[in-house]
Amino acid sequence: MIRTKRQTTAELIQIAGHPVLVNRKAIKNLILRVRPDGSLSLSLPRSCSLEAAERFIRSKEAWITKTTARQREASRRKAAAEPQLYREGDQLFVLGKPSILHWQVKGEKGLGEKDIACSPDMPENPEKQENKNPKTSPDELCLSFPSACSPSLPEDAAKREKRVWSFYKEVLEQQISGLLPIWKRRLNIERQTPLHFQRMKSRWGSCQTKSGRLCFNTRLAEYPGELIEYVLVHELTHFDEPSHNKVFYALMEQRLPGWKKYRKALRVSAEELYRRTSAKES
Repeated sequence: MIRTKRQTTAELIQIAGHPVLVNRKAIKNLILRVRPDGSLSLSLPRSCSLEAAERFIRSKEAWITKTTARQREASRRKAAAEPQLYREGDQLFVLGKPSILHWQVKGEKGLGEKDIACSPDMPENPEKQENKNPKTSPDELCLSFPSACSPSLPEDAAKREKRVWSFYKEVLEQQISGLLPIWKRRLNIERQTPLHFQRMKSRWGSCQTKSGRLCFNTRLAEYPGELIEYVLVHELTHFDEPSHNKVFYALMEQRLPGWKKYRKALRVSAEELYRRTSAKES
């Protein structure tokens, strides 16, 4: 016997304040889904009334909110996983603030061979800045690159990426190097603590209690200084308590009251954090 596909009827309507694509089918139960665009898809029996459908959707409000938020976060992570091209005019975040990326060929006016970055307020004599950390302005981040590298072509994206993350490493190294002696004095840490910086997927930092080696995720350079300080204190606390237990969290509360808000802030991207902070201030 050849079975034919059963006919369904679909219409987009507003139910309980939500745009809902309603599909009437030869089924017994109501089936609700959240679509990629955030709208709802509802499959319901042919005999089911819209009043019953509305009651059903209202009973699922908490589930709808939770599922929609989970889908937005999944979309954000997917976008973050896609390779960034770091093209001229792209927006980057440095220490929690947005900057517009500007590429300048080495040797052009205002940039020497050893210069790493420049900004509109860069001193007239760039040679004095050779061994110092690059500057950024609130609206422009100017990085140098070899003349053979294009500021926009996709095939040079890997070179631009390497250059940007080299800059991030120097920014983070300057931040950590300035904070480390202060916190070592506060916590009476006298041992050597060699520093290492690298891009990591699932950690913001790590501490090797035997060797004293501290490692930090270079991506921290995108975030405000207080979040960098939180990660540093977190790792230094492991010298007193290697595990994440009640003792560890009690020490964190003593050393950095309010540390939980910093941990929460690091769960979103630097861009999303900036957006939320700006919304609160406005």
